Amino acid sequence: MTKAKGIEDAFEVALLVRKRIPQIELWVIGQGDPDYVSYLKEIIAQKDLQNTVRLLGYVDNHKKFLYMAKAHLLVAPSHKEGWGLTIPEAGAVGTPVVAYDVPGLRDILKDNKGGVLVKTGVREMAEEVKRLLDVSDTSHYRRIQTQAKHLAGQHTWDHTAKVALDILELTVKRRLR
Repeated sequence: MTKAKGIEDAFEVALLVRKRIPQIELWVIGQGDPDYVSYLKEIIAQKDLQNTVRLLGYVDNHKKFLYMAKAHLLVAPSHKEGWGLTIPEAGAVGTPVVAYDVPGLRDILKDNKGGVLVKTGVREMAEEVKRLLDVSDTSHYRRIQTQAKHLAGQHTWDHTAKVALDILELTVKRRLR
């Protein structure tokens, strides 16, 4: 857990969504600097989020995928991301993503397939979360969920190996010219 991951934004999103969906829960998986985690706990108390936010700390991969499968959404409010591995991981278990439109995340969620990119802002993210969780219209959620599964299927080790081999072959062909 770091500030760049946008955890504090996720808390604000939870506050906004909770107004319409009181039973909303936000699970935060990961570990971080103890001082930062203490700071996050203070925010949770100050904003009365004790019944909404759960800091789960480190969990092994098995538990991580169980949580992802149980979740309705993955929120990715990172302000900076190299490559958001959690996006195809969530898609593999059918969990759509709402993410900030930043490099690294937009590279995975091209054309908003498999998740939804929003401007960097808690209001925009909260609105999309509410839209996806709207039980009166599940068609949007189901479409994004299906796309998330498809997206995850594109990010396999076999696919990665094929792309790497294609690049190597192209490089060798160019050098032989």
